Amino acid sequence: MKKILLFMGVGLAVGGALATSALVGVLPVPFGPLAEAREAAERARPPVTVMYPTKERVVNLLDKQTSHYLKVQLTLEFIDTKLKEPPKGDAVKTQQDDFAKGMAGYTAVIEDALTTTLSSKSSSDLLKPDGKDLLKQELIDKVNRALHDDEKAVNVYFTSFIIQ
Repeated sequence: MKKILLFMGVGLAVGGALATSALVGVLPVPFGPLAEAREAAERARPPVTVMYPTKERVVNLLDKQTSHYLKVQLTLEFIDTKLKEPPKGDAVKTQQDDFAKGMAGYTAVIEDALTTTLSSKSSSDLLKPDGKDLLKQELIDKVNRALHDDEKAVNVYFTSFIIQ
């Protein structure tokens, strides 16, 4: 009889501890509204991204009347599927270095996509009010297509943009 009461007491204590842990959030609940809320929050979290700076380039533009060139430097932003949380401080530089090492085999493909896309534009295309925005979207599409979606570019940032 004492053993039964002891087992019941231990069972109630363990059950109470588990229930309290689940309510406090220490122990994730695998079902019910709390689990659904946790999954929804996980899906709503923006992906971790990494910046991939490219070298400065000068390309001839496709102007017919006169010769123009574009001097541009840009940074591509990719989704970093290896990380769940964005790095902080010195870890950002480490993340960029690690990503760049992983992308080393794709450098020629990326450079070709950027150069051919940029050199297919005229100065009037780029000087229109939405010219740079359209160019950014085209660069994202071309880079993603060239990489066969192995990595996913999500944005382009121009750090230098000069038409002469």
